[in-house]
Amino acid sequence: MKRSPRFQLSIENRILLPFVSISLLTMAAFLGLFLRNEYSKAVSAALYSGDILTPALRRELILSCIEEQRYIILMGIAVLLIIVQTSVLIAYNISAPLRDLAEVCTRISLAPRSPEADSFTEYTRRTDETGQLANAFRLMMLSIRQYMDQINWIRALNEGIVENLPLGVLVYDGGKNMIFRNPRAYAMLNQPEATDEIGRSLEDILQEMILRDEVLPLRATLKDPAGRTRFLELAFWQLPAEEKGGPPGILCTIDDQTYQRRMEEKLNRDEKLAYTGKLAADVAHEAKNPLTGIRTGLQVIEKHLETDRDRQLCQGMISEVDRVSLLINNLVNLARQRESRQTTLLLNELLDEIVLLYSKVAENKGIRLFTKTGGSIWILADEQQLRQILINLINNSIKALPEGGTIRIEAEMRSRSGSSGPAEEILLSVIDDGTGMSQEKMRSVMNGESGGFGLTIAARLAEQNNGTLRLSSEEGKGTRAELVFRGQKETVPENTKKPEDRYEL
Repeated sequence: MKRSPRFQLSIENRILLPFVSISLLTMAAFLGLFLRNEYSKAVSAALYSGDILTPALRRELILSCIEEQRYIILMGIAVLLIIVQTSVLIAYNISAPLRDLAEVCTRISLAPRSPEADSFTEYTRRTDETGQLANAFRLMMLSIRQYMDQINWIRALNEGIVENLPLGVLVYDGGKNMIFRNPRAYAMLNQPEATDEIGRSLEDILQEMILRDEVLPLRATLKDPAGRTRFLELAFWQLPAEEKGGPPGILCTIDDQTYQRRMEEKLNRDEKLAYTGKLAADVAHEAKNPLTGIRTGLQVIEKHLETDRDRQLCQGMISEVDRVSLLINNLVNLARQRESRQTTLLLNELLDEIVLLYSKVAENKGIRLFTKTGGSIWILADEQQLRQILINLINNSIKALPEGGTIRIEAEMRSRSGSSGPAEEILLSVIDDGTGMSQEKMRSVMNGESGGFGLTIAARLAEQNNGTLRLSSEEGKGTRAELVFRGQKETVPENTKKPEDRYEL
């Protein structure tokens, strides 16, 4: 490796020293020749007069020559000083612009956007080589600034795109170290409690894939302690190596496909419901009339039966016919696409009616049924459809309490924060302490795969009324069905009696 010299001359000295050295040598040579010529003449004169050239005489002759030519020597020294001074001025005029240019370049290297880059423009008015150099430097700085502005714009654009991508983006260097991640990736990795079926977090899965140098796509399913499932798709690409011959980097993208999977499930469920609706129309048309005839016939036969056992058997048959009729009615309701007729209604009154409707049924089965509301709650909904939703949910709760228990119907108005500011929403809950369901059973029930369509109908009717149905359950600990609707400002007409906050049977 070539070493830099310990001492370097400036441009000014490099110009000055050769010029002064040549001038000094020229002047010394001129004076030397001149004095030698005078000395030779003095020696010739001494020999001509018969003097003997002793060393003392030679020194005397030399001194006399110097003495006689002192004005010539002084003039030569003065000329030499003038030459040196002229050389200094010339060197300074040549080196000063270069020195200023070097200082400006140093400042620009430390701060490219510094306004000091324009301090060199004073030399652009010159017509010599220095002016040409200054103009070239000015044009170069303009080009560099334009290029830097373009690079900064492209960099900001790329960073903005990467920062706002719906995908998580991570970059690893050749040493398998993470050197970049966008906010989306940070949010995904900041959930260590979500793991796959063998207990690995997302970060663990990524590390394993990176260490194995696998670049094939991978799908991962993560579940958190609350039971929420996320479906992720990981993709990997090799990046160019930082150094020639070095290990390549890796680009990883994480695509959260949970929403897409949910939409696919909803689409499949809607297609199934559409097929079920078509089937329901056919079944209702073909089976409802025969069932009505069978039930009427059983009622006629029951009147002529003599033993209690036969009458109980007949009543059981009538109950089974009613159960089949109820299933057909549910299918018909599922198939019917009636347009919602939404009105503003008092939710408290509707709950009172439903509780009175089911009070006798609940009492016979040993079930305590009560409601709890936080004041008067007004809701914008189709009254018939909202009634159907509550009936289906209460029927499911009654089925989950074969040995008795408690069913609570709660309604409250609460605030929620949104992009347009705080808003009111109504939370309507039907809660029981029955047998409960597993997560798989709950998913099956919501999709109408367990032989009943009560929850499926309730969810569809809730959507038609700008609401959502949420279900949470745990085996042995009961089920909670939550309906969330957009709220209405509490305005009670003067002739409307405000119901009590709590009603219990």
